[in-house]
Amino acid sequence: MNKIALLTYTNLPGVIGDRFFAIMDLNDDNYVDLREFVHGFFKVYYSNLETKLKLTFDIYDFDKDGFISKEDVRLILSHIPIEKTVVGNVNAEGRFTQEGGGN
Repeated sequence: MNKIALLTYTNLPGVIGDRFFAIMDLNDDNYVDLREFVHGFFKVYYSNLETKLKLTFDIYDFDKDGFISKEDVRLILSHIPIEKTVVGNVNAEGRFTQEGGGN
């Protein structure tokens, strides 16, 4: 059986990919099996708005206490990859990249 790394598949940077993996790993065995994979991506692509908002909330809620602290938000936002320099084209400002950043 071939295994593929979820983080390679999703191409999510840093802590965002780690949080997405943690949300998808429903039984906390450090593996995402086929059922968990389908369940997680169903939430992303085929769910209603409330389910998508809950998924986003769960990504931010690091300690699973039902609250999001300022530190949780700071940590997630600091890992959103943003192109920091703009040369000539102002429309490219804030464009997402894979390198990371987010000042």
